[in-house]
Amino acid sequence: MVYNDLDDPRIMSASEAASRWGITDARLRQLTSEFPKGSIRKFGKQWVVTEEGMETVFGKPREEKKMKLYWACHENYQNEVGFYPALNADDLMERLALITEKTPEYIRKNYLYAEIDLITDEKYDKKYRVKLIEQE
Repeated sequence: MVYNDLDDPRIMSASEAASRWGITDARLRQLTSEFPKGSIRKFGKQWVVTEEGMETVFGKPREEKKMKLYWACHENYQNEVGFYPALNADDLMERLALITEKTPEYIRKNYLYAEIDLITDEKYDKKYRVKLIEQE
């Protein structure tokens, strides 16, 4: 007989999974028939799901798709700084290439850019962490 480790973090309550994936509990319950066999089960009134089942139905969890905020400008036009959400530097290059109608290689060679993760208020000597939250 095979036993599952109920302490495995890949097994979670429906409400925990809904929170991680950025959906409502109701939406998860609406799609229970879409889960692969053995990846969701109801115990009394509580639904329990596996990470594998959630990824099959809803894709990667929201926390694994975190967007970062970048600033970027052409090296010859440093006074024209833009701010862009992107998953990573490669994603930023692709986004800028679409906007400017240039190649990602051109962007990489001719643009200055950096991730913005901390903003300092020099007047009050305070630092603030930047966190992007997707607006629904």
